[in-house]
Amino acid sequence: MTPVKISVIIPFFNVESYISQCIRSVLSQTLKEIEIVCVDDCGEDNSLKMVRELAREDRRIRLIRHNINKGPGGSRNSGIDASSGKYLFFIDGDDYLYSDTVLESAFHCSEKYSVPYLIMPYKVLTWNHQIDTWSGKGLKTGFYPIDDSVMNKFYMACWGKLYHRSLFENTRFIDHIYFEDVPVHYVLLPKAETLFFLDVPGVVYRQRQSSITQRPFSQKECRDYLTGIEYICRFYRENKLMDHYQKSLLRFVIEVHQILIHHNLKLGLEFIQGVSLLSSKGLLPKRMLFFLKLKDVWWRYTFMRRKIIQIHLTKDKMFLRVLGQDLIKLKTNKLDKNR
Repeated sequence: MTPVKISVIIPFFNVESYISQCIRSVLSQTLKEIEIVCVDDCGEDNSLKMVRELAREDRRIRLIRHNINKGPGGSRNSGIDASSGKYLFFIDGDDYLYSDTVLESAFHCSEKYSVPYLIMPYKVLTWNHQIDTWSGKGLKTGFYPIDDSVMNKFYMACWGKLYHRSLFENTRFIDHIYFEDVPVHYVLLPKAETLFFLDVPGVVYRQRQSSITQRPFSQKECRDYLTGIEYICRFYRENKLMDHYQKSLLRFVIEVHQILIHHNLKLGLEFIQGVSLLSSKGLLPKRMLFFLKLKDVWWRYTFMRRKIIQIHLTKDKMFLRVLGQDLIKLKTNKLDKNR
């Protein structure tokens, strides 16, 4: 039997409108020594039926079914456990590969340069069917040693990247949380020590208004972010990496807080409390908490200042509107008198 070069892992849940396009984009790849591990996470539409029909057409498709919903992270873990390829490539069931040569380009590059972690730019299919490109913030094809300065330069999603399967030894996604690929991003990069950026589009990411990333944030998102940060901190502490990567971790923590406070001031406060708890456990440096609290004060001041300005502008507009109406009435009355 020919060894599997790449295991393509596709978790899917209620994506009947897109799953066929996703799988067919993988089947059409010029690299044939692949397996496609499709993981059904207890969806309720016709996605499962469609995957079964495709599996009858091509034996490279393997279907795994969950008895209970495990979320995207648990689905990816099931795919990893069932896979046999030398490399792993993730793609969501509502996305698709940009061209027929994506996997071949990624595989040959990884083999040629012996890189365990390869990243490709991606395309974004917007709601109005326009395609934009994430080109890597000016990054060029080549090697990038992993240090504190590059950790935040690359997108955190797990799809669109080729991983040597050894990176996932003792590392898995967290079940039942949103943004499950973020903590894995911060763990796998130090394990890889170096990565290769291949400036060839890989995945077409489909923006959907019903997706997790497009919904208003709640306490669930806040707590899941904290769970992910704790996962990162424990890995860094256990492997004595905190001093080496704490700047990039601080930037991430501050970015998350800014996102949450933008959605809801209470979520920002809950996040601060969660980070304080991590600091009290000795997982997060105290100076990181100090910087975060400073940022929190500044953002709240900026937020309240903006609100006050909006209130004054609204009052001014109302005043001008009333004044305009009074002037019109006054002019109308004068015209009536002149008649």
